[in-house]
Formats: sequence, structure tokens, C-alpha cells
Amino acid sequence: MPAFVAAAILGLASVGSYLLPSVFVPLFASTLGTTLVIGSLTTLANSAIGLLQKKPHLPSFAQDAQTRQLNIRQTVAPWRVIYGEGRYGGILVYVQLTGASNEFIHMVFVHCSGEIEDIPKMYFVNDAGLEEVPVDGSGDATGKYAGYVHWEKRLGTTSPAAYSSLVSDSGGKWTNNHLGKGHAHSYVRLKWSADLFPNGLPEIRWDIKGRKLFDHRTASTAYSRNWALAVRDYITDTTYGLGATASEIDDSSFDAAANLSDEDVSLAGGGSEKRYTANGMFETSATPGSIIPSLLSAGAGQLVYSGGKWSLYGAAWRSPTVTLTDDDFHGPLSVETRISRRDIFNGVKGMIVSPANSYQASDFPPYYQSTARGYGSDAYLAEDGGERIWRDVEYPFTTSIPTAQRLSKIQLERVRRQITVKCRCRLTAYQLSPPDTVRVTHSRFGWTNKTFEVAEAAWTPDRDAQGNPILAVDLTLRESDANVYAWSTSEEESQPAAPTLSVPNLAVALQPQKTLQPVSAANRSSALVGGSPVTASDAGSNATISIAAFNMRFGFGTVGYNSGSITGLAYTTRYYVYCVDPFFRGGAVTYLATTSFDTVVSSSANVYVDVITTPAAAGPPTGGGGSGGGCFSGNTRVVTPSGIKRFDELEQVCAVITKRGPRLADLIVHEERSWQVLAMGDGEFVTPDHLICDGDAWIPARSVFPGPLKLLADKLYNLHVRAEEPGEQNYLLANGRFAHNSKVL
Repeated sequence: MPAFVAAAILGLASVGSYLLPSVFVPLFASTLGTTLVIGSLTTLANSAIGLLQKKPHLPSFAQDAQTRQLNIRQTVAPWRVIYGEGRYGGILVYVQLTGASNEFIHMVFVHCSGEIEDIPKMYFVNDAGLEEVPVDGSGDATGKYAGYVHWEKRLGTTSPAAYSSLVSDSGGKWTNNHLGKGHAHSYVRLKWSADLFPNGLPEIRWDIKGRKLFDHRTASTAYSRNWALAVRDYITDTTYGLGATASEIDDSSFDAAANLSDEDVSLAGGGSEKRYTANGMFETSATPGSIIPSLLSAGAGQLVYSGGKWSLYGAAWRSPTVTLTDDDFHGPLSVETRISRRDIFNGVKGMIVSPANSYQASDFPPYYQSTARGYGSDAYLAEDGGERIWRDVEYPFTTSIPTAQRLSKIQLERVRRQITVKCRCRLTAYQLSPPDTVRVTHSRFGWTNKTFEVAEAAWTPDRDAQGNPILAVDLTLRESDANVYAWSTSEEESQPAAPTLSVPNLAVALQPQKTLQPVSAANRSSALVGGSPVTASDAGSNATISIAAFNMRFGFGTVGYNSGSITGLAYTTRYYVYCVDPFFRGGAVTYLATTSFDTVVSSSANVYVDVITTPAAAGPPTGGGGSGGGCFSGNTRVVTPSGIKRFDELEQVCAVITKRGPRLADLIVHEERSWQVLAMGDGEFVTPDHLICDGDAWIPARSVFPGPLKLLADKLYNLHVRAEEPGEQNYLLANGRFAHNSKVL
């Protein structure tokens, strides 16, 4: 029987002409509420200022970057909107097994909403990384997977063709009416092969060139990564955006921002890139308050709603055309020469999703006035008393490392221009509105044509010298100049390469030592969601193990399992609890218990649940030990990007080395008590059920380090790696072996 990891076709219903989960979230639509002070003079809404100047904040940027590449199977899921280029998974909306022995699995994945340019490549994820799966014009794989893989794609048009082969093979479950109009999706058919798919269903990724965008400059709609066009698309879209009409768009400002985005910027390594691009995605369940700042961050831009129109301004110097002198001011000036310590910084660091790191969230080179960038010294650091003050940023729609540095310089230079002026002006200032620039000449402060940017402007009632009512203009100005936006290739730093480590036994650790075949879910990427569902109790003459309903997370998604029990078991005996579920459908299963972990991994149909020791006769109930649980003594050495460290020397959040390279991890410390442990050598100890990599399999430490159990009265340590991909849920020990991370999510 094929060991594909498959999901049952449950709760599916026909919605229009599309097969979707019956409780699928409807398309999101919303409008952004603003409070405007409107007169003949345009004003920037106060609420919009607060919204648009906030640092973009998405729940766990790194986690979001990982999630976008996962294939999600769930009954409720929002649509995705993709701009520019990236690597993504999809929402699994259809699964079916066919063939005399269920050797074929058919899957349909929805990638995003709207018509897109292309889905040029599909990949399988394996321990070596990503493997491209080439296909011919009919969708049949060539090369290694010929005869075993078929892939077709639809690009989100309003009149797509049906998947004819799926219609034919599904026995009427998928019909010619299931078209997925207006959504990009893929149909994948796999034929079982123990050689090609030894671990069951492969995880799949796709490269996607995203949404086609309207360009007012050419009055046409085509694929583009232009930042301004992406912002316009969101502002005007009536399904998931703000729904602004054509009359509510200031075309001249958007066209200027689009031209700015299309400018070529030279790169230090040769060639050039466009100044501002949008490469990323959002889900339609997100609010405008998170989507708009995230989009604006890709161009360090400002979005202004004034006079009933939306205007967009990218980060660039706009030469002033208006000069204010003493004669233009109607009252004294209020000047602040420094911003608060809370808001100041002298360096910018942060994260982007970069193709250089397989579209995983990663740090870009931090920006500050370094000698490597051509600065003689760091003036801003000196102004702050030699204390490095960082601003942490995230650029969700930026994938270029040089662009991230340019954007960061703009943030730094803007904040270091600290002078803020509030003034009341005569009507000569009526023509100014955010974010215009203006020259100010003021004798008292010694300013001659000093340049500022308009932050706020509003009409206000006032009186002249004779007490007659007049109109005046209140302005808030922020110091600025052309150097804020200047850039030289000498300021660009390359992304440092992943650290090269010199570690004892590392070469041995990375080579297969022994292969256990067939494998089971016990040594795949699977994890309990929540705590252990397993308990054991005295049933009178023997012990009973009870399993509460629980969820198990696999690479393709989360599967729910019903409750059950195992009776007639021995007292004070360690049992490994598992069930037989060859296609990982979940639901009602038969639970089994064995004293040998080898029994669990002996069949590819087995799903490992947990380990538990039954109580003594008349003893109190016992609880499960945690799937993949176990810990290490504090002196156990772990490999980190900065060298080898003991567990008890690690920070609460630290970097470790996984099979996929450096990843962040959280340190887990268990309270001091007496623990049963095994010696690993060099005075280091491990609990007997911690999973250790042995070749291609994860097996308990007792099978790797045979020897008598010892009692250790001390704290024990473990790590939870912040990753959900195969090959990442582990960390490298200094003894050359990979240990599985904490698996209870």
C-alpha cells in the first residue's frame, strides 16, 4: 500500500464553480476609516499619520515567512494576494486516492487570488534542500520523476480550462464545473514509488510571479513588480483592498511614484536593480492597518488622503519651490531641536525574505556609518555618547539585500534630522501640503534657505493686528535635505556567507551512518500540537493507557485523531504508543502499545504518539513523556554559529546549527530533580528517550548510547528550534550528532 501522507476528502462543497471546504472564509473586503480636517487647503488625516508612520508589524515576521511556503490543509483559510516574485506553498483544497492499490494521489492547491503572470517552477523538499521537478508541455515530469509526477497550473484567469485528467480520474468527484475562476492554483498527481518517495508525500513549493497590475501611465494591465503599482492595486481593489474609485486617485502622484520605482540603481557587484519593488504577500484576513504600512515600507513611502483623493509619494528628494521668510510667519515659531531618547537611533538592522536564503526570513547587513561604507567615523554614534542604539525593522515586501540597506539608510538619515518647527503662516503658505519641501529663512535662528519637509498643514482661524478675523495656515515642518536619499555603491555591504564551522565529527554527522527502512511517522517531521494526550491508570488487575483526542502536525498540515484506549497492560512498564494510519487521515484509529521502539519504526503505516510508563498496582495515574521528548545535562556542548557552547551557557534565545544551517531557538530549562540519564561520553548525559539522528532515522538515545541508566540530580536542558520544515527541527551537538528539538508545539 502506498505510504503517501494524504488527507481524507471531508467537508467539501461546491461553491459556485469551485470545490472548496464548506466553511471556507469568504473573500475579505474592507475600507479604511479616517478622520479628516478638510478645507480648501489639503490636510493629512491625523489618524492616517499614525497608521502610515508606524513600523510594519506582522505577527512573527519570521514565522510568517515560513508559513507562506507551507501547504495548508484546513477548513477555514483566507485567500492570499501575491505581488512580485517569491516562493510559496498553497491551500490544499482537494485530495483523492485512485488506482487498484491507491497508488495515485491527486491534489489541488490554491496559491492566491487574482490573475498572475506565471508559476514557472515546482520543487520537492528533501534532506538535501529543494529539488526542482521539471515537466514537459503537457505537465508530465521529465528525468528522475518521469512517469511518477504530473503537474498542471492555472493562473487565475476568469475562464480557465478544467483539469481534464483529474475530471477523468476522479470518478465524478472533480468535474468540468470546478474551475477556480479568478484564483491561481495547481493540480499535482503523484504515483507511489518507494524509491522516489521513501518518506511518503513530499513537501512541495512553487516559484510564483504574482499579480498583474494596472499601470495608469500606459492604461494597461500587465505583470509588474513596481512598488507604486502594487500600492495602487491595493488601494483600488474592491474585493480585498480599500475600494477607492478612479476619481479618488491622484494619478499624477501615483505616476510619479511609479516612475521613481522604475529608476535603475547601480549595484556594488555590477549591474543594477529597480529602485523600489514589491515582492511579497498578504492574507485577506489581515487589516489595512497592517497591510498598508507593510506595502509602504518597500518604498519608504507616504500615502496621503487629502481633498478626497489618495496620493502616493516614494522616498526621494523633491526640490522646494516655496520659500518662507520672516514676513510669511504670523506669530512666533515653536522649535524642537532634538527628538526624544526613546525615538532616536544610530543604526538600523532587521529582516527580509530573501531568495539568497531560499525565501526564508533572514537578517540583512545592518546599516550604520561604518568605515567600510566610506565614513571616516560614525558621527551619529558619537552624538549619542558612543552607545549603539538600534532600530529593528522588517521589510515584508522587500527581497533585495541592497534595497533593504538603502531603505534603512533613509530611515536613519530621516531620524537624525531632528529639528521640528511648528509655525502659523500667512496665506502665502496655502500651496504647501505633505510631503512638500520648503526653504525657510529666519533671522533669529540664523537660517537661510534651510530645507524642511511638510509633515502637517491645516487651515486655522486667526485675527490680524487690528483684530479682524483672517485665515492662517498651521504648518509642522521636519528638517530634511537631499543627503537623506543619496546613495553610493560604496555604502552597499554584501550578505555574509553562512558560517563555516570546524567541529569534531561534523563530517561524520552529515553522512548517513545507518538507514532504517521502512521509515514511519516517528522519524518524519511530525509533532504533537499541545501537550501529551496519553495517560495511564490502574484498571484493577492490570494497567490501561488512555489517549485523549489530539492533533498531530505533519509537513502538509495538521490531522486530528480521536480518543481511544489500550487495556490489559503490565504495571510499571514503559510503553511506546502508536497507531496504524497508512494515509494519515486521522479520525478513529486503533491504538497500540509496545515496549520496543523498533516496532514503531518497522512500518511506514505507523504514527508514533508518545511514550509513557504505566503506574504500579494501586498507584496513582501517570502521564505521557512528550513526543520526542527528552533533555540533556547542562554541560552538554551545542554547536552555534559563534562556536561551541554548553547548554547552561546559552542565552534564552540563541542561534544553533540545524541540518539546514543556522536557525534561532528557544532554550528550555527543566527544574532540578533526579533524572534517569545515559552517558554520551565526555561527562555529558541525555535522557533515554530523546530522539537522536542515526543515519536517516530518528531513534531514542537508548538505542544510540547503550549502557546502564544513571541518576542525575540537576537541571536538564533542551531547545525548541523556531522552524517547521524538515531538516530544521534539530540541532547539532559537539559530539557530531543531531538531536531533535522539543517537539511539543
